[in-house]
Amino acid sequence: MNANKLGAPYFATFNGEYFVLFRTFEQFTPLIDRQAKAYYIKDLKKFSSEILNEIDGLEAESLQWDTKESEVMHFKKILKDGLKVWD
Repeated sequence: MNANKLGAPYFATFNGEYFVLFRTFEQFTPLIDRQAKAYYIKDLKKFSSEILNEIDGLEAESLQWDTKESEVMHFKKILKDGLKVWD
């Protein structure tokens, strides 16, 4: 089941190192252009207790989504780090 079918306002991906949160519903907006926020995870247990506060802050607009420039930087880093596995 995916976030659209569930009606979830957010969805995330996690590769064991980076957690990327996306806004699910942005009509006529491709995934790559949707609001997103990337997190480098050092301590998954600690992060899991903080992520709901992060989402609440994004929803209340007291926290900001990543800028497009920042998103590009994060995605390049994620792809680069992911490719190290195949070296």
